[in-house]
Amino acid sequence: MREMDLKHKIYIVGFDNDVEGIQYLEEGIIDTLIVQKPFNMGYLGIQKAVEIAKGKKAEKIIYSETEIITVDNIYTDENQKLLFPF
Repeated sequence: MREMDLKHKIYIVGFDNDVEGIQYLEEGIIDTLIVQKPFNMGYLGIQKAVEIAKGKKAEKIIYSETEIITVDNIYTDENQKLLFPF
């Protein structure tokens, strides 16, 4: 994108987060990152496992939420915790 000067001509959406993706978002090469919420995934996984162990039927689809991160909201406290969980 950078080398071909296609920034803002082609829009790129990335999924999950890694150092390279975050850097590209900051540089404007990637326009958006869709980031999963690992705490929700773990919490819901345990909650559903307990429900199944108690005999309740599990749903086929469980939505654990994602966050849409752009250059406009990358530096909010909540998004920083998602991008840098360590």
